[in-house]
Amino acid sequence: LEEAAAEVQQLTEDEAALRLDVEKLGRAAEEARKERMDSKTRNSASIKEAEESQEALEKALVMLREVYGKAPASLLQVDQTSS
Repeated sequence: LEEAAAEVQQLTEDEAALRLDVEKLGRAAEEARKERMDSKTRNSASIKEAEESQEALEKALVMLREVYGKAPASLLQVDQTSS
């Protein structure tokens, strides 16, 4: 009977320890989820900013090509060094 009582006591302690471990793992998983969401938000903002920058650069290149692509040949700088 004492052995059974000791075993019940040990199992009760083991259960409490396991519940505590499960609780800790749950908190760690929730923290990791929050960190991933924060990272995703930051990455999405960085991607959007990069896309906007790329679009602005492409527009600037189009404008530069329009302006300098139509310049008369006499205004273009040409390397006239003889070889």
